[in-house]
Amino acid sequence: QDILSEKAKIGGDWVVTDAIPTRKIRDVVKKECNAIFIVLTVSEEVQKARLEKRHSEDEPGMAQWLTSLYKNYEPVQSDEENAFEVNITPELKLDDVVEKVLDIIKKI
Repeated sequence: QDILSEKAKIGGDWVVTDAIPTRKIRDVVKKECNAIFIVLTVSEEVQKARLEKRHSEDEPGMAQWLTSLYKNYEPVQSDEENAFEVNITPELKLDDVVEKVLDIIKKI
């Protein structure tokens, strides 16, 4: 409701980042906000490696806690409308992921 209210005031296209764990919730958001999802999907192993690189020194245990949340998230399903998936593999750098997202946006 906040997004719709602010969009009504300002207008334009919006990008909102959030961690939406299930298709059921994505479907509600899509219906209520006329949203399109780009879901970044990563294997548990790749996620753990990336998080350990980011958080191991300054935040002990953070990578392990974030990785434990993995099981709560559903990938895009084959019959799901207005949801696109970017599979993050070990060799992808941040710029590569951004490029994949931009490629999807250009096709929408």
